[in-house]
Amino acid sequence: MRFGGVLLGNGSKPGDVLKDTEALARAKTFFTREAPPARYPYETDAMSPTR
Repeated sequence: MRFGGVLLGNGSKPGDVLKDTEALARAKTFFTREAPPARYPYETDAMSPTR
């Protein structure tokens, strides 16, 4: 399973999220890259399955 993270825009009233320029910039490329495999905090690279 893959998990690419969280995309979050900040706002408290309608339209505020469009003023969050940092979030808008990240949103432009958020879905264009391949998400890394999801891991539990205790997993290490040595435990990861190889392809």
